Amino acid sequence: MASQRNSHVFRVTGLSKELLDGDLKTTLEQTLNDNFTDDEKSHITAEITILHHAMKVTQRGWH
Repeated sequence: MASQRNSHVFRVTGLSKELLDGDLKTTLEQTLNDNFTDDEKSHITAEITILHHAMKVTQRGWH
């Protein structure tokens, strides 16, 4: 029986618009690394993709 891969997607907000995508990815990787235990690190593979969101939130909703 093939092993089943669990996948999760997280949305992160509040990142600096001044950082380049590579710097953002490095920052997120380091944050994950700092917060996982050694055991978790040996079982988790993070794949980070930066998607820019052009919409902004106003009091009336999404635009």
